[in-house]
Amino acid sequence: MADGVTGALRSPAPALRAGVDGAQAALLDACLRADLDAMRAALGAGARVDTAAPDEWSALHLAALRGHSAAVQLLLWRGAGADARAGDDGWTPLLCASSAGHAAPLRLLARAGARVDARLEG
Repeated sequence: MADGVTGALRSPAPALRAGVDGAQAALLDACLRADLDAMRAALGAGARVDTAAPDEWSALHLAALRGHSAAVQLLLWRGAGADARAGDDGWTPLLCASSAGHAAPLRLLARAGARVDARLEG
């Protein structure tokens, strides 16, 4: 996996908070924990649904990578981009879910229109 993906799995919070403030940071942190109430609160406080960490990993990428189906579903329902690209290699949320072996988020993303033929760009 790319360093950004591996880093998000190991120790996400400090990396996510760097350069991201308030509701944006709260949304990213909540996605990693699949805390739906905190996600709704952050979105209600003004966090953009496509909030991304400084390394371009969006809330949807992180939720998909962690296998948090309910978080993926909430973000998609709120309008998150199913095909957003992140990192130097162009990871999509579907590629994140697939690489981590999370079938349920992968199915949600495919149903939302994510390109199932997406490939890394690097």
